[in-house]
Amino acid sequence: MNFFTVFHRILFFIILTGFSQSAPVGMVHSTDLTEYIEKFKFEDYKIVLGDIMESISATASSLSFKNAIVDNQRLWNPKKPIPVAVQQSFPKEMKDEIETALNDIQNHTCLRFKNAEKDDNRTGVLVFTDGPGCSSFIGYKGGFQQIVMNSSACRCAGTAVHETMHALGFAHEQVRSDRDDYVEILTDNIIKEYIGNFEKLSPDQNRLLTAYDYDSIMHYPGDAFSKSPGLKTIQPKKKGVKLLNSCVKGKLSKLDIVKINKLYNCTSYLDGTKNPGKDVKPFVIRRM
Repeated sequence: MNFFTVFHRILFFIILTGFSQSAPVGMVHSTDLTEYIEKFKFEDYKIVLGDIMESISATASSLSFKNAIVDNQRLWNPKKPIPVAVQQSFPKEMKDEIETALNDIQNHTCLRFKNAEKDDNRTGVLVFTDGPGCSSFIGYKGGFQQIVMNSSACRCAGTAVHETMHALGFAHEQVRSDRDDYVEILTDNIIKEYIGNFEKLSPDQNRLLTAYDYDSIMHYPGDAFSKSPGLKTIQPKKKGVKLLNSCVKGKLSKLDIVKINKLYNCTSYLDGTKNPGKDVKPFVIRRM
């Protein structure tokens, strides 16, 4: 083998290595996005307020969940379908619940979902994966954005709607800055290490798009994080109100629908010029 051939092989290796190291994190070169995601290493995160994922990377301050709620840069583009990928190892029942959840949102708002393609991670992809608990980042963050849905504990459409609502930019209803007018937090009944989950937002940390909504899919149940089953941790100030869990609710409330349409400027759905659900193509998870 002559020197010229050896030199060019070495040069090719250096160039190839250099390109692979400089490629953006999460860049997809494979045509099979689903297979790629199955092997993708998601960023480390911590859980705050019960089920909200927050980055622990060096730039975490710019991705604070409190900023996402009022930051328009953390909204998805309502003019384009939101790319979705679902872990293929999920049981069929779990995939069915995720489909039901996303179609609930599609049928009542201007937002649409589609199966992710290989280049969608350049902008953003919602990726439903199995893991501990049920959790999501708040608002758009770009790249592969994880929604963790434990295949045993989170197997219901209501929870999938709840976590997707987080990803769309919504916080829990009972942490609204005006919540004290509508509920009382019974701190003595809450497991000590979970008291922080009931932290109230300040007025500049949230958008009050509608009246307080006891029926919201984003509202904790009345016994959330209680010291014993059935012990109330949230007491409604309105008589006759029952605070149910998301699996029992199963879908968006009427005011949840208004909130999404207001936040994403779905004007035709707000003024009644468009019939919700009409001519909306159902979202169906791509089965491999």
